[in-house]
Amino acid sequence: MDVKYFENRESIEEKYTWNLEKIYKNTQEFEEEFKNIKESSKKIGSYEGKLNTKQEVLNLFNDFEIILRTIMKLMNYAHMKKDQDGSVTLYQGIYTRVEQFYYEFSSMSSFIDTELISKSDEFLKSLVEDEELRDIRFRIQNLIRGKKHILSEEAEKVLSMFGSSIDAPDNIVSTFKNVDLKFPFITNESGKEVQLNEGNYGVFLTSYDRKVRKDAYEKLFSTYRDYRNTLATCLSTSITNDVLYSKVKKFDSALEGNLFGNNVDKSVYLNAIDVMHKNFNKIHRYIDLKKSMLGVDELKSYDLYVPLVKNSVKDISYEKALDISLKALEPLGTEYLEIFNEAIENRWIDVYTNKGKRSGAYSSGSYDTDPYILLNYSNSFNDLSTLVHEMGHSIHSYYSRKNQTFFNYNYPIFLAEIASTCNEHLLNKYMQDNSTGEEYLYFINKEVENIRTTVFRQMLFAEFELIVHGEVEKGGSLTSDDFCEIWRDLNKKYYGDSLVLDDYIIYEWSRIPHFYSCFYVYQYATGYAASFAFSQDIIKNGKSAVENYINNFLKMGGCNYPIEILKSAGVDMTTKTPMENVVSRFSELLDILEKNI
Repeated sequence: MDVKYFENRESIEEKYTWNLEKIYKNTQEFEEEFKNIKESSKKIGSYEGKLNTKQEVLNLFNDFEIILRTIMKLMNYAHMKKDQDGSVTLYQGIYTRVEQFYYEFSSMSSFIDTELISKSDEFLKSLVEDEELRDIRFRIQNLIRGKKHILSEEAEKVLSMFGSSIDAPDNIVSTFKNVDLKFPFITNESGKEVQLNEGNYGVFLTSYDRKVRKDAYEKLFSTYRDYRNTLATCLSTSITNDVLYSKVKKFDSALEGNLFGNNVDKSVYLNAIDVMHKNFNKIHRYIDLKKSMLGVDELKSYDLYVPLVKNSVKDISYEKALDISLKALEPLGTEYLEIFNEAIENRWIDVYTNKGKRSGAYSSGSYDTDPYILLNYSNSFNDLSTLVHEMGHSIHSYYSRKNQTFFNYNYPIFLAEIASTCNEHLLNKYMQDNSTGEEYLYFINKEVENIRTTVFRQMLFAEFELIVHGEVEKGGSLTSDDFCEIWRDLNKKYYGDSLVLDDYIIYEWSRIPHFYSCFYVYQYATGYAASFAFSQDIIKNGKSAVENYINNFLKMGGCNYPIEILKSAGVDMTTKTPMENVVSRFSELLDILEKNI
């Protein structure tokens, strides 16, 4: 496979790099705007104590928008410059400075919500009803809803100052893993000694050489085992922070506090767990099938990621990936494909890996920039899937920015993974429809694994979070032994007796970064379920379903609560139906595999 890696970024053909010069021509232009906005931001403080009239509120938010839009533009430019080559200290420096200023501005403007919420209900209602203030109507309505959870002005200011301290456990663990943590060498399939890392670990887990994947698995988790007490202290501190923050904000639990921002009832979270519990037999059935197909006496955790069917789809060039993507996304209509092509022509995408470039992939941008995409494309089907996934994010952002005002464009995480995984569903459908034999079964198994890892596995994570936060809320403390015991019990429950648990998997909790973002992961599962509902509607009903998806979902941004936006588009996440439909699809796919393998 011809994988493109560049030691020198300047040697990459321009069309394969993102056009950040469209934001700022150079760092000098960046510095000029940074200097100007730092000076302009001082005017925000002049509004403190004066939000007594509609006009003052209007003036404040006009200035606040200009300043915050500029800061977000600066931050996006700086972090993307840093990510394209982290070895350039200039980019590290400008990102650190603008990030620090963002925190300073957050503290400087923290009086806004507390001062507004101190006003009479009559005054706040008049703001909501005023057409000149329609751009901030949803924000004001949300303030009214959260009135009892907003502290005094001084307390909110102090709390905002502790932002970096509250984030410290996450930052410490991230630095430790990315910089200090070193894994042993292992022998790969070719007999070559290579150093294990988080990047290649996933590749080794899919190896058909059981010795290789066992070696990678045991050495990775034995390394985490050596640091289990330190990592447990960090995670326990983070959980305690979550619980204390929610208490300070007058919530009954950390779960309630974290769902409140999106106005998601905790029943949505608990229903998703309940659907998993009622369908363990289906994931157990898959584990039984995998054990049988691999022909092993005991199925171990390091066997879970081996495809039941070998991948015959190899060496997909970037140009070929673009062609397949456009064909797979044809059901979304001409306008959607035109935006896709605009992304290519206007260089939204940074395609190939170069020395110093951040690993992985993401979609990123601000209200005043293109929705850029970072890739590390290496000619695999997973890279093709990542391309359509990130394009889903970016086109969602494109529609949102074109159709919503600044204060209403930014969609929450609950909605963020829907457009991206909807594209993946359509890609899977296209690949299944255009393949036969072993290749067809490979894509069937691919979808099975998507559901296992995005729905079942993420809900296992979500249940872990619910348990550990509950322990702290009851006044308990958590040690590495506690985390290991809870993790073992959940894996036993989710995967059943056919998966033999060893003394390595119990340390897996220590490598999951999402646990430092309280009650985050369940949204991968709910997002997958919602996107599956949209994709099935699009496949079945064509143009009318596409119009509904674009007009009632993609264009809506964050102008309403996520549950309400989805309801208006025909997907009701307050019911169990979307999650149950995904589980039913999982069962259908297992039927196909069992009949044909």
